[in-house]
Amino acid sequence: MTQRRHAFLIGANGTSWPYATPLKHAERDAQRLAQALKEGPCAFNVKQITADDNSDTTDQLEEFAKECKKGDLFVLHFSGHGHFDEKFYLICKASVKSG
Repeated sequence: MTQRRHAFLIGANGTSWPYATPLKHAERDAQRLAQALKEGPCAFNVKQITADDNSDTTDQLEEFAKECKKGDLFVLHFSGHGHFDEKFYLICKASVKSG
C-alpha cells in the first residue's frame, strides 16, 4: 500500500477586534506553502483556502479529510491569529469577538 500525502492549508489575515490587528501575510504564507508542497517527488494533494468564516472553513476541512485512507499522511496548517479561552479558537476573516 502506497502512502498518500494530503495537506489542508488555511490562511486568514484576520479581522479587526480589540485583541488583534489584521495580519498582512498569513494568507500569502498559506499560498506559498501550498506551492512548495505541490512540487517534487514527495508532492502532496493540497487544498489551500482563505478562512473567510468558521462554518465554511470547517465544512471544507471535513470534506477534504474524507479523501484520506488508513495509513495516509494528513497535514493541517493554519496561518493566522488564534484566541485561547479554555478552548483554542482560530480567527477567520469574518470572526467577531463579543466583548
